[in-house]
Amino acid sequence: MHDPFSFYKKNKFFDKKNFTNYSKITERQDNEVPFFQKETKERLKLILNSKKINCFFLILFLGLLILCGRIFFLQFVKGISYQKLAEKNRIRIQTISPNRGVIYDRFGKLLARNVPNFSLFLIPADLPKGKKQLDALIIQTAKIINQETNYLKKLISDSKPYSFEPILIQENLTYEQIILLKINPLPGINLIEQTKRQYLTGEFTSHILGYLGKINPIEKEKNPEYSLTDYIGKTGLEFFYEKTLRGIPGKKQIEVNSFGKEERIIVQKPSQAGNNLVLSLDLELQKKIYQVLSDTLKKVKQKKATAIVLDPMSGKILAMVSLPSFDNNFFSQNISQKNYQKLINDQNKPFLNRAISGKYPPGSTIKLIMALAGLEENIINQNTIIYDKGVIGIPHQYDPKITYYFHGWQRSGLGPMNVIKAIAKSSDIFFYILGGGYKNFKGLGIEKIIEYFKKFNLDNLSGIDLPNEIKGFIPTPEWKEKNKNEQWYLGNTYHLSIGQGDLLITPLQVALWTAMIANKGTIYQPQIVDKIIDSKGSLIQENSSKIIKENFIKIKNIEIVQKGMREAVEYGETKLFANLPIKIAGKTGTAQNFGNKNSNAWFTVYAPVENSEIVLTILIEEGGWGSLVAIPPSKEILEWWVKNRQINK
Repeated sequence: MHDPFSFYKKNKFFDKKNFTNYSKITERQDNEVPFFQKETKERLKLILNSKKINCFFLILFLGLLILCGRIFFLQFVKGISYQKLAEKNRIRIQTISPNRGVIYDRFGKLLARNVPNFSLFLIPADLPKGKKQLDALIIQTAKIINQETNYLKKLISDSKPYSFEPILIQENLTYEQIILLKINPLPGINLIEQTKRQYLTGEFTSHILGYLGKINPIEKEKNPEYSLTDYIGKTGLEFFYEKTLRGIPGKKQIEVNSFGKEERIIVQKPSQAGNNLVLSLDLELQKKIYQVLSDTLKKVKQKKATAIVLDPMSGKILAMVSLPSFDNNFFSQNISQKNYQKLINDQNKPFLNRAISGKYPPGSTIKLIMALAGLEENIINQNTIIYDKGVIGIPHQYDPKITYYFHGWQRSGLGPMNVIKAIAKSSDIFFYILGGGYKNFKGLGIEKIIEYFKKFNLDNLSGIDLPNEIKGFIPTPEWKEKNKNEQWYLGNTYHLSIGQGDLLITPLQVALWTAMIANKGTIYQPQIVDKIIDSKGSLIQENSSKIIKENFIKIKNIEIVQKGMREAVEYGETKLFANLPIKIAGKTGTAQNFGNKNSNAWFTVYAPVENSEIVLTILIEEGGWGSLVAIPPSKEILEWWVKNRQINK
């Protein structure tokens, strides 16, 4: 057999001598390993060290233990919570808004009602999380509702991303917009059917009915049961009777899909409709007064006026007009900020209900209270005569050479006056002397005047069921010294006695003291809501008459003042009414304004004289003389009332 190693044997390298040398060389090379090979070898030894291996497996075991513990915690400890959270994303609680109560006039004519309205809301938690998908959604939604994309982007950026609280995008959607949103459901964008308020009488009754507005954070804090998407009464009866009108919201538990859209109702508690208001207001009379006052303002080239009609036997308000007015439907139709600011900044103050929130010098209408005070205090009686020469002069307190003169409206004088004639002719001189005295005649004096003004409740609210009523203001010597740094002079008392100076009252207060004279002694709390009924028409509450004060003036003295008011119509300053088919009694007033403005024109009247049914009080701001400006519209209103409403014909 051939030797396979024969080649190597022939080679010198593998002879015995050389092989021995090779072995030595190899051994020497093994002992001379380079440095980097030594380091690698040492590392390998470290890795293979048994302690290190044990440590590695311990760390691995601890990591697995922590991971298993976390899984156990999430699955068994927090599992129920996360299950509830997931269920919450699928099952939600929604509020069912109640139908708001409607408002009627005294004859059942509808004044305010609810009409269907669709609104668009976004639910932040249901919106797409990807930027690309969200941008596409914003563009599509903005196109449907004709809005800028920046508007939607701001709404979304201002919201909490995981909130389920609905955020209003737009109200009053058109039919076309509703159809597009129905056939193209968008994730996180919800179409909700609501109602909006419609005021059928608009500017005729806006100050009385008021309007609804979206609840603000301050109102929400006071009314935690409301949501931020709710509407709430802002002014008028809508505000005053908010709890009565609103009703009780319902609840429903629903299941939603991945878009956040309702799939099915699981359980539902229906809402309870609000109660309805039936007013004492006579809508046709209200419209008539509105038209008459508007025409009068055009004639005298003015903008502001108010009128009140009430039942003197109960205090029920039959009409209350304030001009200029506004259309409260603007607020149901999402009034623009520009138009709202225009109304707010209007110098004629269309939002001001002048009947209860305007303060004015009463002028000669205050002479009715002055006459009653003088009779009650026995300063005068029916036969007391004071001569009206047209002017009286009062010497200076410290310098007799100086004399202050106080003129009456008739500079030539009205002649001898008793209290009846002084009321009929509106004698300033008579009431100057009655209030402050003159020579040997002792007048009431400032303390007694203030006392009787307070008896007639001039420094208090009447309690009418409307918001924003204000008190009158009675100036006193203490007030003048504190606020004007001046002492009280006799001239101040004279001015106060004829309704001038710093005395301020509301038109409603003039109507109330006129009503007290008409009914011979009772001041009733004015009311505009007659009764409250439920949605089926059943009576919930009837507002009976409430007395503020009674029997504080003797009937015989009231009857004397009644004669003065009646004679004012028969032969005095209000004789224009002489041809009316009923007997009436009234008093004019002309109150000077500060600056170069025209005087305010007043007229207050009750009718019929016997068994009175109405009191009418009119104020034309800056209209001029009461007898010239306020009487003609009063006559037109009373003629309409006699023809259409008088009970005791």
